[in-house]
Amino acid sequence: MFVLVSYDVASGRTEKFRRLLSRYLVHEQNSVFCGLMGRPDFREMEAVLKAEITDADRVLMLVCENRHNAAVFRIGFDDGRAQLNKKSVVL
Repeated sequence: MFVLVSYDVASGRTEKFRRLLSRYLVHEQNSVFCGLMGRPDFREMEAVLKAEITDADRVLMLVCENRHNAAVFRIGFDDGRAQLNKKSVVL
């Protein structure tokens, strides 16, 4: 399955979440991670996140059952112009 995780936690806890999510997914930007994973890894990651989260933390997970139902696009600058690029590395 394709998984995208974004988190909003206190500044003192961001490094903990970054290290945790780096074990399972690819670090895209600041507090955003994504990648392909199987159900056992997803359940493990979910359990670890649940154990770490506090009332003040927010974690958003977007899950697509298979990579054929997800398209990932990145808008960024290339040659001084903003461009929309499909990110095929993840899919």
